[in-house]
Amino acid sequence: MARPRSIPDEHILTCAKDAFFAEGLQVSTADIAKRAGISEGTIFARFGTKEDLFFAAMGLTQPSFLIELHSRVGRRDIEEELIELVHEMLAFFEHAVPCIMLVVSSGAREKLVANPQAPPARVIRELSNYFAKEAELGRLRPHDPEIISRLLVGTAWHYAFCEHVRINDIHPMPRQIYVRGVVDMILRGIRAEET
Repeated sequence: MARPRSIPDEHILTCAKDAFFAEGLQVSTADIAKRAGISEGTIFARFGTKEDLFFAAMGLTQPSFLIELHSRVGRRDIEEELIELVHEMLAFFEHAVPCIMLVVSSGAREKLVANPQAPPARVIRELSNYFAKEAELGRLRPHDPEIISRLLVGTAWHYAFCEHVRINDIHPMPRQIYVRGVVDMILRGIRAEET
């Protein structure tokens, strides 16, 4: 019979997140294990790889706005759906921007994010699928769904980045106005014509 876990995953993830932010991605799994009061083998047994541990610690494994994305298709007025979706994306990116900046600044970008299963690639793929299905229902004009996905990700990323580096303190842009403006501009280009 396996021994019960005395140290929960949440504790390990908190220690790992602290270590990544304090020392960057070059921090060793041995150092993370020491912080958490566990063996290095426990990290690999529970999380697989250092990269998997990083994404789990940073909360980047499954962006929350993707969890129910498929159920949004055709659900209600497309403008209401997109406004809610962009608000959820902003909440995620406000958390993710510092984590992603850590990846890029550490020089580990190729190893952590440049693969088809990495969260950034998955976000674009799943959003593209959502927009393609909305177009199939006739709610949006036929278009390139990946362009719309990248536009939406880019605008959410930009707002969150401006929050993180405090540009929004210098040039205030209330979130509600920003989201409604972005959705309005996008829909002017892709909303299906009323018949």
